[in-house]
Amino acid sequence: MRGTFVIESGGWSWERPPSHAHGPGLPSDARIVRVRRPEGRERNRLHHRALVVECASGEGEFRLALGPGQVEHVVMLLAPAG
Repeated sequence: MRGTFVIESGGWSWERPPSHAHGPGLPSDARIVRVRRPEGRERNRLHHRALVVECASGEGEFRLALGPGQVEHVVMLLAPAG
Protein backbone atom coordinates (compact mmCIF):
# COMPACT_ATOMS: atom_id res chain seq x y z
CA MET A 1 0.00 0.00 0.00
CA ARG A 2 2.24 2.77 -1.25
CA GLY A 3 1.50 6.35 -0.39
CA THR A 4 2.53 9.35 1.64
CA PHE A 5 1.16 11.09 4.69
CA VAL A 6 0.72 14.77 3.92
CA ILE A 7 0.64 16.77 7.13
CA GLU A 8 -0.78 20.26 6.92
CA SER A 9 -1.83 22.79 9.50
CA GLY A 10 -4.75 21.31 11.41
CA GLY A 11 -4.93 17.99 9.60
CA TRP A 12 -3.36 15.33 7.45
CA SER A 13 -4.24 13.05 4.57
CA TRP A 14 -2.99 9.84 2.98
CA GLU A 15 -2.12 10.31 -0.67
CA ARG A 16 -1.51 7.47 -3.06
CA PRO A 17 1.14 7.84 -5.77
CA PRO A 18 -0.25 8.91 -9.18
CA SER A 19 0.01 5.36 -10.56
CA HIS A 20 -2.20 4.11 -7.68
CA ALA A 21 -4.36 7.21 -7.19
CA HIS A 22 -7.67 5.41 -7.59
CA GLY A 23 -6.82 2.49 -5.34
CA PRO A 24 -8.10 1.99 -1.80
CA GLY A 25 -6.83 4.05 1.13
CA LEU A 26 -6.08 2.73 4.60
CA PRO A 27 -8.59 0.10 5.76
CA SER A 28 -11.13 1.50 8.22
CA ASP A 29 -10.45 -1.31 10.71
CA ALA A 30 -6.63 -0.95 10.62
CA ARG A 31 -4.85 -1.35 13.94
CA ILE A 32 -1.21 -1.15 15.00
CA VAL A 33 0.50 -4.43 15.78
CA ARG A 34 4.08 -3.25 16.28
CA VAL A 35 6.36 -0.24 15.78
CA ARG A 36 10.01 -0.97 14.99
CA ARG A 37 13.16 0.32 13.37
CA PRO A 38 13.82 -0.76 9.77
CA GLU A 39 15.50 -4.15 9.47
CA GLY A 40 17.63 -5.81 6.80
CA ARG A 41 17.16 -4.39 3.32
CA GLU A 42 14.58 -1.89 4.59
CA ARG A 43 17.45 0.09 6.12
CA ASN A 44 18.88 0.69 2.64
CA ARG A 45 15.61 2.09 1.28
CA LEU A 46 14.29 4.22 4.12
CA HIS A 47 15.27 7.46 5.82
CA HIS A 48 17.73 6.75 8.64
CA ARG A 49 15.22 8.04 11.23
CA ALA A 50 12.18 6.25 9.76
CA LEU A 51 10.11 3.79 11.76
CA VAL A 52 8.11 0.87 10.40
CA VAL A 53 4.56 0.56 11.74
CA GLU A 54 3.21 -2.95 11.24
CA CYS A 55 -0.59 -2.99 11.00
CA ALA A 56 -3.38 -5.52 10.57
CA SER A 57 -6.94 -5.26 9.30
CA GLY A 58 -9.69 -7.48 7.97
CA GLU A 59 -8.08 -7.04 4.54
CA GLY A 60 -4.71 -8.37 5.75
CA GLU A 61 -1.43 -7.18 7.19
CA PHE A 62 0.51 -4.17 5.91
CA ARG A 63 3.44 -1.97 6.89
CA LEU A 64 3.85 1.79 6.85
CA ALA A 65 7.28 3.39 6.67
CA LEU A 66 6.99 6.70 8.46
CA GLY A 67 9.46 9.52 8.65
CA PRO A 68 10.15 11.83 11.56
CA GLY A 69 7.04 13.69 12.68
CA GLN A 70 4.59 11.25 11.07
CA VAL A 71 4.53 8.44 13.65
CA GLU A 72 2.61 10.43 16.27
CA HIS A 73 -0.19 11.22 13.80
CA VAL A 74 -0.56 7.60 12.75
CA VAL A 75 -0.54 6.31 16.32
CA MET A 76 -3.27 8.78 17.27
CA LEU A 77 -5.35 7.64 14.31
CA LEU A 78 -4.88 3.87 14.57
CA ALA A 79 -4.38 3.27 18.30
CA PRO A 80 -7.45 1.85 20.01
CA ALA A 81 -9.46 4.28 22.11
CA GLY A 82 -9.58 3.48 25.75
